[in-house]
Amino acid sequence: MSKELTIAVLTGNHSYPIRPFHDFFRNLDGVNAYIQNFDEWLTAAGENGAHQTEHDAYDVTLFYTMLRGAPEGKAKESINHLFESGQPVFFLHHAILNGLSRINGGLQPALGEPWSEIMGLPERGIILDEWLAWIGPYKVNVSKDHPAALGLDDFEITDEIYGIGDCTDECDVLLKTSKKESMQTLAWSKTYNNSRVFCMQLGHDARCWENPAFQTVMKNGLRWCAGELG
Repeated sequence: MSKELTIAVLTGNHSYPIRPFHDFFRNLDGVNAYIQNFDEWLTAAGENGAHQTEHDAYDVTLFYTMLRGAPEGKAKESINHLFESGQPVFFLHHAILNGLSRINGGLQPALGEPWSEIMGLPERGIILDEWLAWIGPYKVNVSKDHPAALGLDDFEITDEIYGIGDCTDECDVLLKTSKKESMQTLAWSKTYNNSRVFCMQLGHDARCWENPAFQTVMKNGLRWCAGELG
């Protein structure tokens, strides 16, 4: 039996239903989640100042943020440290839109933002007038040869779609959809510098979080990040 994973769950710059979100992580088997705002995480050690030591203590750092622009100062230093130290990182739902800025009536990757390269997701631009936040049941296909496919079969889910580009060929894709309005790759893994990186577009609200298949993907993705799968 695998050990319980200690996870930093970072939020910020995007609303979400708080109680169901906390309930989801509280009930996720094998996971001990510490949910905190990104700004709180930056000063996680309090007054003693050993913030990077505190960051290193987690098995996985999960972003559920929607950070704007390129990181600067303490944020840039802390993010760089994650990947230099080999901390496993999981990007969930709107976190795959980290680093966008308002440009010409839309959202585009900001100059100098690192997230597109980290996630293997270069085409993330959004034209706001054309943005389709469609939430409804659609089919998800599982790539059975991915290490995080353990216990998964194709499934249906009710969740928001993102009409952005797909991940690059360097990524190992776990989940895909043929829903034409959506990006086709829904979950994938890769490495960046010294870190394992897992990205998943799914995860908008409780309609998704309550889906048993989604819960399995979450557990498997976190275990893959921590080196327990694959």
